[in-house]
Amino acid sequence: MEISANDPVQVQRKEINDGNDFDVRSAFGCSLIVEAGVLLGLPQICVANAQIIFHRFFVTQSFECFSAVEMAAACIFLAAKMEEKTRRVSHLLATMEYVEFRRRQGDYVQECKKEFPSYKEKENKLLWNEMFLLRELGFRLYSNMERIPHRYLVFFVQTVQSSPEKQEILAQKAWNYLNDSFRINLCVKYSSQVIATASIFLAARQMQIALPLLPEPWWRLFEVSDEQLEDVVLRIMGIYKMKFPKWIN
Repeated sequence: MEISANDPVQVQRKEINDGNDFDVRSAFGCSLIVEAGVLLGLPQICVANAQIIFHRFFVTQSFECFSAVEMAAACIFLAAKMEEKTRRVSHLLATMEYVEFRRRQGDYVQECKKEFPSYKEKENKLLWNEMFLLRELGFRLYSNMERIPHRYLVFFVQTVQSSPEKQEILAQKAWNYLNDSFRINLCVKYSSQVIATASIFLAARQMQIALPLLPEPWWRLFEVSDEQLEDVVLRIMGIYKMKFPKWIN
């Protein structure tokens, strides 16, 4: 596929100055990835990988220049290939349209009366976005595995809690926090160990499960500082206070 002279790399990058607006757009794109991933029957690791690709891309690119919806589809398409869970282009595009229809309902029906891009145009756009993703990320995708905190969670829980019953409760709740943490770009700012530890901290607080604080706080065992823990915990808690629109064009 040939890259045109209007390649977005050549376009002046516009920054979104409102940090909250950036987080809302990030959360919107990742929610699309999760919803479409479930409908496509993709495993959790694949969905998480797609969200990491999404966040890595928008570290250097702007939502003013790229559609969150289109890039979310490209991230799913690419992540599915990486995990050898490839889905057909037609299946993916149909799923994204269904997600849009389900969220927008009346608005979507009204716009259906207007001229829409042909299937071929949508397919070409998806493949072009996939190629641009690869180029923008320098084809370095398998480092994403280091950014997935789920693989640390069970080991960390077993280390700090000896009761099997409490381990199961704590791990399940912390797993939910981990999934929610991917709605914002924590995965590109902090290590997997820090995010996993913050999720366990939140889960323990909510479930009122005591974890050791002596001779030193348990999170330091995983080389997580008090400042890192506090910042990630506050940012995860902030997700639940955000107001998410059903759709952003």
